[in-house]
Amino acid sequence: MQGLIALVACLGGAAFGLAAAMLTAKPTEAVAPVGFPGNPVYPGFEAQAPETPAGSHVPAGPRTPAERAAALAMEANDILDDAHGRKPLLDQARIKLRAASTADPDEPLTLVVQARWQLMMGQGAGGYSRDAAIRAEHTITRALALDPKLARAYVLRAHLYTATDRIALAKADLASAEALGYDRPWLLTNRAAIHEREGQHDQAAALYRRVIDQFGDDPSAVAAASSNLRAYHARRGEKDKAEGYYRQQAELEPGNPWPHGNWAHELLYQFGDAEAAIGRARQALVRMDYPQARRTLALALYLKWAELPPEERRQAEPQFNLEEARRLMPDTRVAAQIGRENRMLAPIAVALASGARPQNQTAPQGDSLWVRAGGRR
Repeated sequence: MQGLIALVACLGGAAFGLAAAMLTAKPTEAVAPVGFPGNPVYPGFEAQAPETPAGSHVPAGPRTPAERAAALAMEANDILDDAHGRKPLLDQARIKLRAASTADPDEPLTLVVQARWQLMMGQGAGGYSRDAAIRAEHTITRALALDPKLARAYVLRAHLYTATDRIALAKADLASAEALGYDRPWLLTNRAAIHEREGQHDQAAALYRRVIDQFGDDPSAVAAASSNLRAYHARRGEKDKAEGYYRQQAELEPGNPWPHGNWAHELLYQFGDAEAAIGRARQALVRMDYPQARRTLALALYLKWAELPPEERRQAEPQFNLEEARRLMPDTRVAAQIGRENRMLAPIAVALASGARPQNQTAPQGDSLWVRAGGRR
């Protein structure tokens, strides 16, 4: 997620090329993923071995290079299911995928899992990096050139197309997957993501609920749908419903930091609940130290301090909160600017402005708490 290890050697050659559509990805630092900012919700991918015809002999273990590669890819995919951006697990998956590629560099299933890994490695707060999006698309396209009937590849590429605002291509890939008999929940979650891109949030929510109803025995699918429903109800100001879906996802994925970090963000920005946001942000940081959670925690601490009457801010506990906030976000000009831009955080801007340096008084060396109302030193 942040500063992770180098990518597996780029797969494929000029024969497969990069489609012109791939180059339409926005030339920004990152391309926004589907879902709440910073939330690594990936399409599901059931890495299953090819079915063995009835009555045939089932080998004790993989025999051909392709079978060995597919088995290693399945192991890597299982690790990715639990990674949630954590570097040690992403590293473990990389090792498995490297071994799979060594066994058979042209095994299509391996290529699709590699593309999934490439996307996870290239995801940050703003979305997928342009390089990660291009490499992953190239890898998926190569897999489909080798096996045009690999439905899971179409589903993953549809997710990538949706994340890069190529909706027509995403719809075409989902139609191809469905025509090939793909009937897993990720067909619905990807279609819901398209609805969200098109501003049809109620239709998206209906599909996420359908995933929970139809695929309740698939924890990964229920967790992904719950995450999106949490964000949907938070945007609507429906705190109790949003919290219910947050708790559902957190129970299904106890090691995942993102449910806690995203709910902390929504508690702060949508509801102005500093106390609850602090608790959830700390829960996220216990699981993984990452910038978005630190930023949310800092702003929640600033808000908790700022909401007190001026005379109470000088007491021990508020000062402790303020000092922790300043350690996490030293430049209070940034905190003040965010407060001016979000009504739930407005008390931060007011409190910091009221601490502006009096006329003819010199600010303490390195003290960023002194800010003018206009946000400058």
